[in-house]
Amino acid sequence: MNRRTYFLTAIGLMTAFVASATGCQLVAAVDRAEVEAEPTDDAGLGDDDGGTTDGDDGGLEHDAGDDGGDDAGDSGDGGEVCAEGATACTDNDDCSALDDVCTVGTCFDGCCKAVNRPAGDAVESQPSGDCKKVVCDGNGNTQTLDDDTDVPTVDECRVPKCSGGAQANEAKPLGDACDGGAKICDGAGNCVDPGCTNNLKDGDETDVDCGGSCGPCGEGKACTDGSDCASGVCDDTSNTCAAPACDDGVKNGDETATDCGGSCGPCADGADCVDDGDCASGVCDDLSNTCAAPACDDGVKNGDETDTDCGGGCGPCADGAECVDNGDCASGVCDDSNTCAAPSCTDSVKNGTETDIDCGGGCAPCADGAECVDNGDCASGSCDDSNICVAPSCTDSVKNGDETDIDCGGSCAPCADGATCLVGGDCASGSCNDSNTCAGPSCTDSVKNGTESDVDCGGTCGPCADGASCGDNGDCASGFCDNYVCAAPAPSCSDGVKNGDETGVDCGGSCLKCENEPCSDSSECASGVCDPTEEVCS
Repeated sequence: MNRRTYFLTAIGLMTAFVASATGCQLVAAVDRAEVEAEPTDDAGLGDDDGGTTDGDDGGLEHDAGDDGGDDAGDSGDGGEVCAEGATACTDNDDCSALDDVCTVGTCFDGCCKAVNRPAGDAVESQPSGDCKKVVCDGNGNTQTLDDDTDVPTVDECRVPKCSGGAQANEAKPLGDACDGGAKICDGAGNCVDPGCTNNLKDGDETDVDCGGSCGPCGEGKACTDGSDCASGVCDDTSNTCAAPACDDGVKNGDETATDCGGSCGPCADGADCVDDGDCASGVCDDLSNTCAAPACDDGVKNGDETDTDCGGGCGPCADGAECVDNGDCASGVCDDSNTCAAPSCTDSVKNGTETDIDCGGGCAPCADGAECVDNGDCASGSCDDSNICVAPSCTDSVKNGDETDIDCGGSCAPCADGATCLVGGDCASGSCNDSNTCAGPSCTDSVKNGTESDVDCGGTCGPCADGASCGDNGDCASGFCDNYVCAAPAPSCSDGVKNGDETGVDCGGSCLKCENEPCSDSSECASGVCDPTEEVCS
C-alpha cells in the first residue's frame, strides 16, 4: 500500500477535522476500524472514493470550499496559513518528512499532517520466522502480536511450527531422506550419514551416533570440542558434553544471546532478545529483536530511573512514586520510605503553590526578603516589583506593621476621620470612638481638635476659662487673651464688672461712690449726681 493509498484510506475514516485560522489543526483521531478496501480514485476526495461528498465518510466532515480551505485561514494572497511548525504543501510528496513506521505524511488543505496508519496494519520491515507480527496500533505506534503463520526457517530434518507465538519445531522421523537422498534424518532434527543411526560409535563420531560429522551429542556424551555438543561446550577435563550454563561463553539452552536472556540474567543493550524479560533495560525492540537502551518514555523502570520513566536522569516523579533523593520528585521531597511525598508547608522545600520555602501561596505568608507573587504571599502584605516581600512602610498602600489603617495610625501619621483606630493618637482628630473609628472634632469629645484653642473650648466651641489656651480675646470667657492664655483683666472703674475693691459695678472702693453713698459734691458720685438734700449719690 503506497503513501497516497494510506492517506486516502485515512481520510475516509477521520472522525473530525477542524481547519482553524491558526493552521489546519487536526483535532480528532482516525477511525481505522471501518477500512474495508483501498480507494480506487488516486486523485483524493472524489465522490467515488469513500470520501466526503455524500455524507457517508466514516465521520469526516470537511468542506474544502472553492479555494481549497477557507477555514484554514487566508494569508491574503490565496495561500494557506498553517499552524506553527507545520509545512505548507501542494501534494503528499511534500509531506514525506512526516512518514514513519506507523504514520504517513499527507497534504490536507495545503498543510502537512501526520496521519496514523490503520490498527492491525503490518509494518513494512519486520523480523521473519519469529512467530510474531509487528503491526500498527492505530495511534501511530507499533505493537507485537502472536502470529503462528510466521514460521521459522529450519534445517531440512525439522518441520517448522509456531504455537502461541513461540517456536515449536518438530523433528522429522528417523530415516527420512535429506541432503538430496545422500543422508537421512536422525529423528532429532539432524541430517546425518546413514552410519549415524547404527547404534555404533564409528567413523568420526565422538560417541554413539553423535559428534563429528553426525549430529551433536547430548549432556554427558563424549566429545573432542564444542562442535560435538548440543550445548556447544565440551568439558576440557572430562571430554564430555556439558549442560548449558550462563557463564560458558556460548549461546545455548534458552539463552537469547551469549550467557544472557531466557533463564540466565538479562542481556545488555544491543543483544538479541525474544521478549522484554531478556533485557536489562526491560525493553526488547519489536522490529530488531534486540535489547533497547533505557529511555524516559519506554513505559519501563530502567536505567537510573527510580520509578517508571521518572527520577534519576529522567524528569521528576509524581507524588507516590519511588525515589532515592529529593531530586527524583516533582515535590522535591523523598520521604523516609523512599516515596515522593506531596508538597506541604513544613517540608523545608519550595514546592506546590509556595512562593518561597514553606510560605506563600497556600501556606502562611512569608517574612521580609522572601520571594512572592502578590501581596498576599507576604506577612507585610507588600510584594514589590522585584517579587520580594518588603518591610512595612507608611507609603506602601497596605495596612501593615502597627498601622491601624492603610499607611496611618500607629507609628505612621494619624488617620483621617472614618479610618480604623485603637487610641486617639491614631486619629488626626485625636478622637477614636467606641467603634474604633476616627471621629470628627466635636466640642464634647474631651480632645483639643478642630478650631478649638483648648480642650472643647475656643474657636467655634464655647469660650474658655481663665488659664486655657486662646488665640484671641473671643476664645476667653474673660474676654481677655493675654499672651495666648485666657486671663482676668486688671480691675478698672469702667470695665462694667464689679471687681477689685469696688462695692458695686465700677463704683465704690477706689472708684467713685455708688448710689446712696454719702457725698458732698456730684464729682464724688459715679452717677455724677449728689442729692443736695439727702447728701447721697443718686
